[in-house]
Amino acid sequence: MPKTQSNKRSLNYRDRSRRDLPLAVNCAGEISLGIDFCTDNGRGRHDFYFLYLVEGELEVRLSDGNAPFKAGSAVVFYAETPYYYRNVSSKPIKYYFVHYSGSQALEFTKKCGFSDHVPVFAGIHRELISTIEQIILEGAGDKELSDLKGGAELLRLLVETRRWSLSPDSSRLESSLEYLHRHFSSPLLIEDLAQIEHLSPGRYRALFAARTGSGPKEYVTSLRLEKSMELLRHTGLSVAEVAESVGFADQLYFSRVFRKKVGVSPTEYRKNKSE
Repeated sequence: MPKTQSNKRSLNYRDRSRRDLPLAVNCAGEISLGIDFCTDNGRGRHDFYFLYLVEGELEVRLSDGNAPFKAGSAVVFYAETPYYYRNVSSKPIKYYFVHYSGSQALEFTKKCGFSDHVPVFAGIHRELISTIEQIILEGAGDKELSDLKGGAELLRLLVETRRWSLSPDSSRLESSLEYLHRHFSSPLLIEDLAQIEHLSPGRYRALFAARTGSGPKEYVTSLRLEKSMELLRHTGLSVAEVAESVGFADQLYFSRVFRKKVGVSPTEYRKNKSE
């Protein structure tokens, strides 16, 4: 049986598109969930959905595939767009959320640098959590001043999250990240990735962690496991063949890493997905 929600704290789940204010909070909250968790909203919502993960690891579906979503990451799902995310770790997750709308919601979201469904890594900051908690408190009443304050706090949240996600050197990693995504199944050395960006290995590791929320080795492992799950779901390849195709030379090691990350063995995963 899937594990159920262990804790949920929110105002309500109003799904509406307000136009009476430039920016309006519809609902907000804090959620903690068990390891067997997936949200698949094929219709989307009428409002925008800001999600900030503070514990665990999710996988978010993008238009061109799935992307790892580490603790410290944030994403905005635009109004009227489907969204999907699930827990891909063996640990529970915790995240904060804000659903919002308004006559200028789209404009403010874009100006703050949030593209639809595209995660950014901001890191885990008490400042951001405090802002969300303030939004939750402000929304407890229906007073006009609370609505205005909630919208102001939301704008602050979007601005500060984006500010934390930016660094002067972040764009320097685009070339190596693109290379990594194309060649994740091949042996990869930190020195080679750093050379692509003309950086020392130490500096590269630091920038990589700031940009993605993980080290290069962990990031590659996540990509390999993501592809392996896809192959297990949609092909008849053996576990050994799947392991080899995603870059694991040792099937036993692959199975051990898979179980640690996903919570079940590759064989059990395939069986569960076929039922």
